[in-house]
Amino acid sequence: MTARGWLVLLAPMAAAAVLVAALGPPLDSWQARAGLLLATVGFLLLAWARFALGGAFSVAARATNLVTRGPYARLRHPIYVFSWFALFGLVLYFDVLLLLPILALIAAIQVVRARREERILEERFGDEFRAHRQQTWF
Repeated sequence: MTARGWLVLLAPMAAAAVLVAALGPPLDSWQARAGLLLATVGFLLLAWARFALGGAFSVAARATNLVTRGPYARLRHPIYVFSWFALFGLVLYFDVLLLLPILALIAAIQVVRARREERILEERFGDEFRAHRQQTWF
């Protein structure tokens, strides 16, 4: 990724981190500290996964190319995994544990979407995708 790409990626995240630190709860509990750490790492990994996906990214499932580099070398759906961890971190940080059932629903929706995407990828890439699926988790 170019320096400009990293700037475009990290500048909004840095601004959000400053805003959260200024307006969010104090970091006086393990839960707040763990939540902020998990959210920060989750969002950074999510950004990495999004950039690794490059032009293959789309909101609707489609198969333009099979990405197997970066986080996709170990995970088939890192955007889903990392976004869920980032959201879980925010739930912990802001101490809104009543949202945990919604996170469970989000996880279920992501599993359904992942299965749909995998069917499309398998139809398009066949054995190449099946080999990738055997070497990766979710």
